[in-house]
Amino acid sequence: MLKCMTNLPSQRMRPSPSRLSSGVRSALGFGMLETLLTLTGLTVFSVVAIASYQHVSAKAKVSDESENLRELSTRVENSFGLLGTFAGVSANVIVRDGLAPERLTRGDGWLTNAWGGRVTVEPYTVTRFGDGFSVVHHQVPKRSCADFVAVNARDPWDVQVSDVSVIRNHGGRLDLQTLTDACANGDGRVAFVYHTGLVAGAAVTASPLQLPPTPTSITPPASPPVGGPVGPAGPVGPAAPVGPINPAPSLSPPPPAPVVPPTPPPVVPITTPPPPATPPLPPPTTVAACMESSENRTVSCPAGSVGQAFQSRRHHCGPDPLVYEAWAGTTTAGPWTDTSNTCMPCPGPESRTLACPTGQLGEIQEHRSFVCSGLGSWGSWSLTTNTCAPVCVLPTPSSQTEDEFQSASQRLDCPIGQVGDIYQSRQEQRTRTRTAYCPAPTGSFTWGGWSAWTSWAPITGWVTTSDTCVMPPSATFVSGCDFSHYYYGRTGFQDTNCDWDPSAYWQDLATVMVGNSLDANGFPVLDSALYRVEMTSVWYGANCSASACVVYPDMINGDGRSSTRVRVYRRSDNTLLHENVVEIDFSNQ
Repeated sequence: MLKCMTNLPSQRMRPSPSRLSSGVRSALGFGMLETLLTLTGLTVFSVVAIASYQHVSAKAKVSDESENLRELSTRVENSFGLLGTFAGVSANVIVRDGLAPERLTRGDGWLTNAWGGRVTVEPYTVTRFGDGFSVVHHQVPKRSCADFVAVNARDPWDVQVSDVSVIRNHGGRLDLQTLTDACANGDGRVAFVYHTGLVAGAAVTASPLQLPPTPTSITPPASPPVGGPVGPAGPVGPAAPVGPINPAPSLSPPPPAPVVPPTPPPVVPITTPPPPATPPLPPPTTVAACMESSENRTVSCPAGSVGQAFQSRRHHCGPDPLVYEAWAGTTTAGPWTDTSNTCMPCPGPESRTLACPTGQLGEIQEHRSFVCSGLGSWGSWSLTTNTCAPVCVLPTPSSQTEDEFQSASQRLDCPIGQVGDIYQSRQEQRTRTRTAYCPAPTGSFTWGGWSAWTSWAPITGWVTTSDTCVMPPSATFVSGCDFSHYYYGRTGFQDTNCDWDPSAYWQDLATVMVGNSLDANGFPVLDSALYRVEMTSVWYGANCSASACVVYPDMINGDGRSSTRVRVYRRSDNTLLHENVVEIDFSNQ
């Protein structure tokens, strides 16, 4: 048994709820999901209920205000309309006279509609002042505006929503599109205009004036005779009814009679005449109401002006043009007044400036004159000046380039150890430019002057055109001197050691020479293109240059002997090829 218990699963099992606990849980309340669903349903129901209430409330206000409007307009027509004019109508007067419905009365002298806006009543002019009146509702909501107008559009002469007519300007029928736009864009004012026949010229009924009948005269009975005793009076029967009688004329009282026993007078019956018959009243007579009318005419403009003047005048009923009298009978013509006047002085000539066609600059001037007759008209435009010209356009490209070419050359030394020349050439180029410009905004362009040439620039590499470099041949150099006289010339070349030759000729100087060959006279000649010479002398009278040395005899200084060092170098590699010391002896002079 213990072994079986140890093999049970280690997880704890959750007990399933019993039917009793489930019932208790359900009775305690909703879960989260049920609560959210319930709140959502209540919210939707509230929104629908509020919308429905607002719609029903708007409809109710439209219905109430429509009833107020009909009652108010009827009362105004039945009161002011019988007077022949609505010139004195106003909200204050209506409240004061008790003509306003109680639902519109919100204060002393002013009316308020169901939307909280004021209701004003004012005279309105259809053909003349005061022949109509308007009831204006303020602060009418946009959602109720169209319904309010549509319900009450049959009775008024016109309805104006924010000063926009929705009936008279559309053939006398309600224009729904204009009504919708005016309600959507208006400021909440709705004016109902009424124009009735009582004021517009309908028949006016009147009864003839009835005067009371004249009373009938009755002759009074004769007075009884005065004097004589009168016996006692007998019984008097009841008096018959009597009609109205004229009062007897006043008499002075008679003198007092002696007192005697009264005698009863005889009873005289008095018959009352029947009252005069009253003739029947004639039926009311109908008098045609006075009809007002308008008259229009066209008047020509004064001289020097054109156009037309339109005038009108009214034939009004009664002496006051502002007060209509239906019983006036005939009309009275009022003064002519301008309704439209387009007369204006004839203008003078005028001019205008036109732009040039595309691609041109300048302007076009035109003028025209006015024909001053009838309604007037302008003549055709005439050209005055035309300065249009094509725009100056630069070429593409707007600059030009000019090139020059030349062949350049150069000489190069030979490689070391060689003698000769190397000549090379290459092509070079230089350039100059000029640019086009416009001297004026219009017209042709002009080329400017050429610029200075640029420096020569190579366009090819160096190309060798001549190469005479060779290895120099082996040479034998001879160096010595030659004595000479400035007049008798040279005496001859002596190698290395030069001794003065005493002879009949005076020898002025000695010249040191070196060469790699001898000329035809036996003097040394040096190829200076291949070799160069350096000579230095220690003699005081020596005058040496780079390639020669001239020595003058100077017996004062020294012993009369001169030494000159001679060196010969190869130009290509500056190699020393020959070196010698030439001795000159002037001691025998």
